This record gives sequence, structure tokens and C-alpha cells, in this order.
Amino acid sequence: QQSQKYYHISYEIKKVMIILGLSIMIYFLTLIFNPFTPVVRTVFKFTLILSFPFLLYLFGFYDPIEIERIKGIWKKWYNPTQWPENIRNFRIKDLEDDAF
Repeated sequence: QQSQKYYHISYEIKKVMIILGLSIMIYFLTLIFNPFTPVVRTVFKFTLILSFPFLLYLFGFYDPIEIERIKGIWKKWYNPTQWPENIRNFRIKDLEDDAF
């Protein structure tokens, strides 16, 4: 608390609560499948893990700029035949430019 007086960092409490709530919900869903066979449990848990970003979207977690960037990444990388070209064009500087 004391450091906030000198340099305020605004935490996005709503986003933290969304992640926490979804994580707890997913955890309790996994408990339901504990009596099932290991294969069924694994498939179900893997599906839940893959659905997490989509659930975040449904709960309004992402900002509009984040959604645009995700769409841009999808457009660039969804076609495996273009991966070699994308990798050749990939530069660390691109990541640094996107960070700020």
C-alpha cells in the first residue's frame, strides 16, 4: 500500500475477478469428472483448457485492441503453408514494437 502513494499502479480488478471466477468454475467442473476413466477426464480437462480464452471473451475480458491483435495473429498464422514464410519474416523487433 505504501508504494502506491509514490507510484500508483492501477490494477484491473474486474479482469482479475473474471479470471479468478472462471478458474474456480473450471476447477469445480473438473471435480465432476473425477469418477470417470482417465481418458474421459483427460479429454474433458483438455477441452476446458482450450476453451478458457473463449470463455474469457464471452465474459468481456478482452479490450477491443486485444481482440484486434488476436484477429491479426489468427490471420497471419492460421494457414500452415504460410508458416515457413512467417517464420522467415519473424523478428524480435516486431515483438518489441508491439509491446509498447
